[in-house]
Amino acid sequence: MSGLTSTSSIARELEEGINAITNQNYKQLSKEYDKILDVQNSKKAYETDVPLAGTGFATVKPEGQGIEYDNMQEGASKRYQNVTYALGGIITQEAIDDNLYIPMIAKMGKMLSNSIHHTKEQVAANVFNNGYNSNFVGWDGQPLFSNAHTQIKGGTYSNVLAVAADLSEASLEDAMIAISQLRDDAGLILNVRAKSLHIHAHNQFNAQRILGSTLQNDTDNNALNAIKSMGMLPGGFHVNHRFEDVENWFLRTDVEDGGKMFLRDDMSTGQDNDFGTGNYRHKAQCRFSVGFTDPRQYFGSGEIA
Repeated sequence: MSGLTSTSSIARELEEGINAITNQNYKQLSKEYDKILDVQNSKKAYETDVPLAGTGFATVKPEGQGIEYDNMQEGASKRYQNVTYALGGIITQEAIDDNLYIPMIAKMGKMLSNSIHHTKEQVAANVFNNGYNSNFVGWDGQPLFSNAHTQIKGGTYSNVLAVAADLSEASLEDAMIAISQLRDDAGLILNVRAKSLHIHAHNQFNAQRILGSTLQNDTDNNALNAIKSMGMLPGGFHVNHRFEDVENWFLRTDVEDGGKMFLRDDMSTGQDNDFGTGNYRHKAQCRFSVGFTDPRQYFGSGEIA
């Protein structure tokens, strides 16, 4: 039976003389998904965002003639479909009774809860692991990071560096300059600022040197670190241990309604005993959805597939 823990699965734990049961008492990572996605509760099967473009530039009104009019216009909607992720385990009555070292029922419950935690983190990180993949697109038909995002009233915009670059003071400055030039869906320039830097663990020491140095990092110039002195990244940097590409990095901006996680059921557990076999069954599950609506909440450096 799949997922069955029996006495044969834990044969050594039925014997006297074991010093320790190992490989279980690891420290767990702190929550990371709330650093990259806005987390909201959901009470429905799905949630829907609708992008809306406002009015654009005013035009010259010739004397004696009427004014021009502009309209609001919707883009394609973005649906967040809540999905259930679940895992269970079965322990035989004999394995529970005969184990001499650990409380099997409590241990199974803890393991399953830990599995749900890791699942949520991985699914959230995959929004960005797939951020340059054209098989994972948003409402405008583009992946999260693209140089061809659609403006509802015409035109395109980019939320990636023109050429992918390693994390450095110069590449961060280039990204922040590009962010300051972002426009809305009617073509009007936005007041957008970067809040935080998000990186693979591979880049954490580099990020600390870049953001923590008072003077320019890794140069002989006696010049200020402009990013630090101007307070350009008030949220600092965050490592995500589930990012896959060691070189990719991105900035999160203060644009609203970007990346989201909707929690329909944060986590629930259940347990019972099968009358016929005496087997103990435990399950844990959660239900949520992840994705992105407005890509302007992020600006990245990576290779577009």
